[in-house]
Amino acid sequence: MRFSLAPLALAMAVTPSLALSSEPLVVTTAGRTAQSLKQTTAAVTVLTRADLERIQATSVPEALQRVPGVQISPSGGAGSTTGIFLRGASSEQTLILVDGQRINSATLGSASLQHLNIDQVERIEVVRGPRSALYGSEAIGGVIQIFTRQGYYNQGLKPRVSFAGGTEGTWRRHIGLSGGDAKTRFDLSGSLNETQGIDFSENRNGRLSDHDAYRQQAYSASLAHQLNDDLEVGLNTQEQSGRLEYDNTFSATQEPYNRFEISASSLFANWRASDLLTTRLEIGHSEDRSRNLVKNSTSESVFNTYRDSASWLNTLTLNEQHSVLAGLDWQEDRIHSSNNYAKDQRINRAAFVQHRFNGEYFSTELGVRHDDNEHYGEQDSWNASTIIPLASTTQLVLGYNEGFRAPTFNDLYYPGSESPDLKPETSKNYEIQLRGEHWQTQWSATAFRNNVQELIEWAPIAPGSWTWKPSNVKDARLQGIELEAKRSIFGWNTRLAASFVDPRDRESGHTLQRRARRTLNLDVDRQIGLFSVGASWHASSMRFQNTSNTTESGGYGVVDLRGSWHMSDELRWDLKVTNLLDKHYTVVEGYEQPGTGALLGLTWTPPL
Repeated sequence: MRFSLAPLALAMAVTPSLALSSEPLVVTTAGRTAQSLKQTTAAVTVLTRADLERIQATSVPEALQRVPGVQISPSGGAGSTTGIFLRGASSEQTLILVDGQRINSATLGSASLQHLNIDQVERIEVVRGPRSALYGSEAIGGVIQIFTRQGYYNQGLKPRVSFAGGTEGTWRRHIGLSGGDAKTRFDLSGSLNETQGIDFSENRNGRLSDHDAYRQQAYSASLAHQLNDDLEVGLNTQEQSGRLEYDNTFSATQEPYNRFEISASSLFANWRASDLLTTRLEIGHSEDRSRNLVKNSTSESVFNTYRDSASWLNTLTLNEQHSVLAGLDWQEDRIHSSNNYAKDQRINRAAFVQHRFNGEYFSTELGVRHDDNEHYGEQDSWNASTIIPLASTTQLVLGYNEGFRAPTFNDLYYPGSESPDLKPETSKNYEIQLRGEHWQTQWSATAFRNNVQELIEWAPIAPGSWTWKPSNVKDARLQGIELEAKRSIFGWNTRLAASFVDPRDRESGHTLQRRARRTLNLDVDRQIGLFSVGASWHASSMRFQNTSNTTESGGYGVVDLRGSWHMSDELRWDLKVTNLLDKHYTVVEGYEQPGTGALLGLTWTPPL
């Protein structure tokens, strides 16, 4: 599929503008401390609760698809295994956080984003590019942090109830209550989603022809209390659990399904020790539990990850120009599996420091982190960036960032494929970003080149062998350009995100599998009295399905429509039509993507 950005870019540049909604002023993921967007040296995209409700997102992957540099790779319909490629990096090379807690599996390396309930999300921050100097392992492609809903001080009580039904036997229910007074804030939330689903597999033989149902239940809770003007303590907790039916493409007679549980909890304390020093202490626990079963069979495959963590962050503000962030991280991973791993536990300790200078003519950021892991050894990661104001509304950002990914338990100790001498994957990233606001348009353009070394690849130990082993055999080059713009055009709020990425195996020259080289997402919305209408267009070029680049799936474009009616201050109706033109397309070879669907919902926010 071919498409051009020129007409869209021209329209956004020359069309008169009315109102433009602004992004949040403060983000926390890019620097592990509160910063304004203009202070961040990374390329950052933020999706707020208002954004999620406006686009009527039904899953976290669907929302992330709107971020430049992000590609989503689902293996079927709702709840199916979903890969994420951030700037061409793999799912295992992207760090996923929920309220500061890592949820990447210690066996697979990836995170089950498809199971995170979107109704319980307050906002999503996406930091593009390596961030291992602050976060350590997995942050090669970038960091995605999901924040669950929070109450606010002095907001009173605010209940919410929503219900929706749609095609493919889809039902969605959500109930929540948030509140806060001068000293305490809280949020409680519960959700239940069900769908009869679609037939995941393109193969129509035997049991592969049935629809694959999905059931997800979730809860979240947050609480914070100010003990005094300088000390706040609190907790966050959330859990997603359910059941997913899927197709085993190697057997048309089996009816496999998966039972999953994903949870993350943390306790924290924020203390302003003085006018110069603030400190945050946080302890957390997360779990990723997965059981693969087969109907009418005793077959069971278990892969469970248990993670305990602690972090201590200190921000020293020396003066208006100089500040230092210093911290310690501790993490213990444990696994339980139906397979007998040679080792099932490991501890990682880390220390990091980052200095920031804010000047009139330029700003700088310099940081280093040292990780010490009892299995793969020690790893140092650096970052150095500068911001140069070119005008009052334009900034030039230059950056060098390093990343690494530690081998997983599967990489090191999977029974029969043990490779305990594997090295971590490492990366060095160079990028230049130009960003600003002109003619009432918020925009950014970023060019990057990320050289990844010691890539871990699984391959048969001999031609035709069923035994596979991993090894550090590849180097990759991930380079590209990202464009992002927001503007109001004749009353239509418009958001454009486009990416051009070239992810290549440096030895063979082949494009890395399942990565499209061009993607585009356009959202347009307009408020007309009590009504709002909107549309989205997502386009992707072709992608290769194998490492030898001999099998490909074609490009595609998908159009969604949506509308809302604010029936009163308390009631809102939402209607969404997905894949309006019933486009048939494939992202992962052998698996179907949903055709035209519709969802009608009602949200009630009664006053108390």
